[in-house]
Amino acid sequence: MHRDDEGNYFTNRALKERGPAWQIVSDKDDKRSRAIPVQDVGMHAGRSLRRMARELGIDLPAPTWGSAQDPVSRLITIKSKPMAEMIEGMMVYSNNQLAETIGLATANALNLKPRTLADSVAGVWAHLVTRLPETDWQGFEITNHSGLNPNARATPALLAVLLQYGLDRHALPQLLPANAWSGSLARRLVEVEHLQRVWANTGSIDFATALAGYVSPNSGGLWLFAILTDDSEKRKISDSMPEASEAIRKEARQWKKMKLQHDILLRQWINGKL
Repeated sequence: MHRDDEGNYFTNRALKERGPAWQIVSDKDDKRSRAIPVQDVGMHAGRSLRRMARELGIDLPAPTWGSAQDPVSRLITIKSKPMAEMIEGMMVYSNNQLAETIGLATANALNLKPRTLADSVAGVWAHLVTRLPETDWQGFEITNHSGLNPNARATPALLAVLLQYGLDRHALPQLLPANAWSGSLARRLVEVEHLQRVWANTGSIDFATALAGYVSPNSGGLWLFAILTDDSEKRKISDSMPEASEAIRKEARQWKKMKLQHDILLRQWINGKL
């Protein structure tokens, strides 16, 4: 996601000419914008209405929560896209905000009634543990639904278990980006002999990159894989800086070449070589 000088958010720089993809009013400052998810939908709607009214020259007081008055009538019901479509969009576009929203929705669907994001994460994780009772969760740590946190931890073996679970129950491969076709894999493994042999999702921050999913080798069948590569010491140095130095930024840009090494492994696996 990208933002212009006026605070408008765009899912892709190429979409900028079409106008902002969304603009969300901040919970803390009515003049600023931020990305989704919106956890307090009612308050956000009130702030958005106030902003639109102000642009029309109408000054409304700041919204506050009140109590519903009986009788009340439902004016309209708007249903979201099916969950499978939302998950596919999350995967293809690496949308971390949507991941958080889906996680919160999952907690509500499980009737966990979370009061905070941490409660939601813990509840969904505990439910997953009951679904996979024989799985070794040692070393697993997650603090949000997107996993976008330098303290998040998972082993390749655990990711492989989750990939198998997704394959068995939810046809996960068809929801993932495909190489030379979509999402973060659209420009990877574009050789004719390797077209659409990999369905996977990427994950990258400075000095850490991951790729996990499925590969279809020439010999047939479907292999599961998870590749995690990081330089924890450089990551600690980067995190300790109030603002990353030019030297550390340069090293981080060079680190992105690690994806080329991942692609070498994938080509070998497509050719049936372990």
